[in-house]
Amino acid sequence: MTTPSMHARAFVSPSCWSSSEPDLEADESHHLLRVLRVREGREIEVLNGRGGVGAAVVDSIRGEKVRLRIRERREAAPPPVRVTLLQALPREQQMDLIIQKATELGVSAVVPLMTAHSIVKLDAAKARQRRERWERIALGAIKQSGNPWLPSIETPCALEDALARVSGLDLLLVGALREGARPLREVLREAPSRRPLSIGALVGPEGDFTDAELEGMSARGAQPVGFGNTVLRVETAAVFILSALRYEFG
Repeated sequence: MTTPSMHARAFVSPSCWSSSEPDLEADESHHLLRVLRVREGREIEVLNGRGGVGAAVVDSIRGEKVRLRIRERREAAPPPVRVTLLQALPREQQMDLIIQKATELGVSAVVPLMTAHSIVKLDAAKARQRRERWERIALGAIKQSGNPWLPSIETPCALEDALARVSGLDLLLVGALREGARPLREVLREAPSRRPLSIGALVGPEGDFTDAELEGMSARGAQPVGFGNTVLRVETAAVFILSALRYEFG
């Protein structure tokens, strides 16, 4: 499949993916017209967030509505390993950055955690609002990066609830500052022999997880891993472990 120049990309919802001339949703039309300044006849890339990618041309512009004409479609191969980031809630701007970078690095899911040391406390209404915001950030990140897979963004939940959801993962890692944590590189060197198809990465808040939280994670099979001899900021730690997993498993 040829790749259109300039890498202008648009999201076509899965419900419209089979159409040869899909109408873009309002937000997508606005982005193409007002941000990318696309005009009729422009070739762009399209993706549906579920592995579908393709080439299209802007067929018509009617007011603020864009209609595309799909020229090519194909299905991208799924990631060889499904990575779930379980991220303790930091400050809002930090979490926005983590969602963006996690999406660029190809995670399959992000589960925001409410932990003992989490600075941010959300009620149900605010948790839903944050999730909607993070979903928009993730959508922007797949368009920017060309990642054909849109990760699922979960509503923030308690640590115990999150651990119950990921109990079936092949490998569960938790970044830990305490003594006894093995270097991440050692654990990853051993991982290929186990051939994990699904990995969970737990990253704590400022102040780290509590001893009780770490004990609970260890009881569920989580392996404490260290990220070197310096203390990383929350967003740096998340990018660090996800980058290492991407390097190791593709």
